Amino acid sequence: MNSTSGYLVPTTFVFAAKGIDPKQCFKNVTNANHETNAMAVANGQVNAAANNTENLALIEKNNPAAFAKLRILWKSPLIPSDPIVWRKNLPEATKEKIRNFFLTYGTDKSKGNAAKEREILTALQWAPFKASTNDQLLPIRVMELTRTIAKIEADSKLSAEEKKTQLDKLRTEKADYEARIKSSQS
Repeated sequence: MNSTSGYLVPTTFVFAAKGIDPKQCFKNVTNANHETNAMAVANGQVNAAANNTENLALIEKNNPAAFAKLRILWKSPLIPSDPIVWRKNLPEATKEKIRNFFLTYGTDKSKGNAAKEREILTALQWAPFKASTNDQLLPIRVMELTRTIAKIEADSKLSAEEKKTQLDKLRTEKADYEARIKSSQS
């Protein structure tokens, strides 16, 4: 299985975005977990590897000597991590209670023990929760479209015209999502 942050994100937003096949430009491409990847770079076993923000923060905290040997070359668009979700058909009053609990937890607006809540958040190395929209899923949509585009491009059963029709639609949709991602980062 391929990791989202360690494989799908760099494949989509670095390599596929530039029309590059990583296996064509690197002598060796392997998959490992984030910590193994980072330590392989720090120990000089590989030249480059993908990782994620949380793992790099842990390495910086727990192994500063290894972290000092790493250089961040690129950061991806923000990808959703551990979202809190609800059913769309929940009563509005229930949604509001859930929303208020999370958005005030550990803040001065908390109806509980805000100091204790901040201690809990600090121990988890989290900040207070922030409101979100489905736009946080745009990078995931781009990744899915990239995968679908590659499948269609490789499909020898489709005629050139069928491919073009399908690809034009998907590339337009992908470009729209990419533009929305870019405008949200500005």
